[in-house]
Amino acid sequence: MHKLSMFALSGLLFVGSCFASQEINITNLDKYKILKALFYVAKPKEFNSLQQYNSKHELTNDLIDNLVRQNGGRWDFYCIAGRSLGIDINGDSFNPWFFDRYNGTGTAQQVIDNLQT
Repeated sequence: MHKLSMFALSGLLFVGSCFASQEINITNLDKYKILKALFYVAKPKEFNSLQQYNSKHELTNDLIDNLVRQNGGRWDFYCIAGRSLGIDINGDSFNPWFFDRYNGTGTAQQVIDNLQT
């Protein structure tokens, strides 16, 4: 089993108008599918001393369960396996600002739109 590393968002405080993106509605969408879809679209970060990117990681439901458990039951992630996510999908919507900053403006909405069809 691959061990994925992750950073949680729960300790970060976002302040300022730069984070005022339109919330994306994820009501009635499966959180596993949301996380997988965003993970596979996310661009890998450049190598740094904290984390190595391995393109062979597969994000399975079991791995997601482990990540959520390690994160205290929360569905908020900054980075998984070197891919910048910056998402908090605990509720019925999420702010895509951080995800889009690293992965392209409007990318998060496109991913969610594809899941809704």
